[in-house]
Amino acid sequence: MELKKNNTFFKYSSKTDIGAKRTINEDAIAFFESQNGAVWITCDGMGGHKGGQLASNSALKNIQYYLEQQYFEDPKIALLNAINYANLQVFELGQKEALPNMGTTIVVVIIREHQMWYAHIGDSRLYQVIDNQLNQLTKDHSYVQYLLDKGAITESEAEQHPYKNRLTRALGVQKVMPVEICEQPIAMNVGDTYLICTDGLTNMVPLEQIKTIALSEISLEEKTEQLITYANFGGGNDNISITLITATNPEINTIPEEISSLENILPDFIPEEIENSEDILTNLEVPPPTEDFRTKTQPRQENVAYREFEKQQNNKIQQSTQNQPAENKRKFIPMLIGGILVILFFFILAAVKTCNKGASVNTINGVDASENPIDTVTTSENIIIPEENITQPSTENNTVLDGTFIDHTIEKGETIDKIAGKYHIDQSALLSDNNLDDNNIKLGDVLKVRITAEHTVKSGELLSSIASKYKIPKDHIMKTNSIKDE
Repeated sequence: MELKKNNTFFKYSSKTDIGAKRTINEDAIAFFESQNGAVWITCDGMGGHKGGQLASNSALKNIQYYLEQQYFEDPKIALLNAINYANLQVFELGQKEALPNMGTTIVVVIIREHQMWYAHIGDSRLYQVIDNQLNQLTKDHSYVQYLLDKGAITESEAEQHPYKNRLTRALGVQKVMPVEICEQPIAMNVGDTYLICTDGLTNMVPLEQIKTIALSEISLEEKTEQLITYANFGGGNDNISITLITATNPEINTIPEEISSLENILPDFIPEEIENSEDILTNLEVPPPTEDFRTKTQPRQENVAYREFEKQQNNKIQQSTQNQPAENKRKFIPMLIGGILVILFFFILAAVKTCNKGASVNTINGVDASENPIDTVTTSENIIIPEENITQPSTENNTVLDGTFIDHTIEKGETIDKIAGKYHIDQSALLSDNNLDDNNIKLGDVLKVRITAEHTVKSGELLSSIASKYKIPKDHIMKTNSIKDE
């Protein structure tokens, strides 16, 4: 989908691209003019093919609907109310369609009277391109951003962090979701440019390269095309959505009171009629890729290095295809031998375990286990050693995340205080470690829980000796690992 428009006050170019790896586009973009101002929306859906598209497009439709129904004197109130309304609609739609994990990131921008207001949830971003700088105006609602804020990791470590894509907020995943809104509007001057994008761009293209393209003298449409091209060359692992807005004439600064026709780029959206992802794809008017992305997103200006790169890549693919049969034959015999050795290893391991069980049934290190059955643990079993008396983490000396964490999946009936009690940690520390403001958790959520260690039980070890080693009461270890008093 590609949008572009020139206005008496601004001009812009928007485009969303499926990327090089995905088979469906879960991003969604929109522009429309309303009584509340000129509005741009960018969403990055999540929750599987159907859930992601459903969430992102439902968010667009509901925000547009809300902003067209009523005029708000304060654009910040308009943003807050519209996003809250969309959040509830997406949440209820997810429950109805049995897609409880669906949600979307969102960035909404309103321009009214040569001023810009913006709000967001998630890790889609808004940048300001001014004075030869690329300034990020939004802050990601993500686990990695939380670690950065606490000083636990560096910027370079954040780029490679295994939880880079884990969000702490997303529209539609629960009934109430905090919305981050700009404190003050931005005065737009002639030549100021703003970039709205999903992480399909920022995860694939270095910020320095994004800045170079955004500051170049080519048109907004050419900048949009080049950014998408670079994102695809960088891997194209995700859908890519880009909007560039430039102020052109601050003297003409009002939206007409009566707009004869709204530019409605949203597809017809009736959830009851959507049966599968193919139907959603058709409604979105985003056809599956029928050609190589390099052709589709090639920059308009001639680029010799670009064409040479493409030629080299095509030659590598062709050579790899020709050599594949011979390569497969060379790999088959070592793989066969390796498979036989693995089977033999596990067979011998099972036999050894059987022998060990038969050698000593009721004694451990000469102690009669029947006298104290609670003190016995199965050899090689992993048990969790809780961390005692953890309170609100300190941010001094970058120690906020020292220690070991495990994932705990919320089960039926569990609350924050019950989970904190099970692992013998302070409730405020558990909330802080998971960037939670309150007790609002739901079934299936995954929490990071701080522990001392995961201990692998050795042959002959007793619970009492393990507790003594870690200087932790034995009953705490039993409670954390659900070991009951028989």
